Amino acid sequence: MDTIICRSIQSFIDLCDNNLIEGASVHCTFYIEGSTQWMVDYFGEKGGSQLSFTDQARFGGHLRP
Repeated sequence: MDTIICRSIQSFIDLCDNNLIEGASVHCTFYIEGSTQWMVDYFGEKGGSQLSFTDQARFGGHLRP
């Protein structure tokens, strides 16, 4: 199965809003401040198969907003 890469929160939301993730595996590479639970829930509601995230520790302080 191919993995869709999301490089921003907006691309993740766009994929979900447009029902493009049903049965898909998605990996998010952007910095996420706070809980990701809402993303996991929304992804599941839209029929996504697997959602993964880049380890947030890899961002260090220089890429955080």
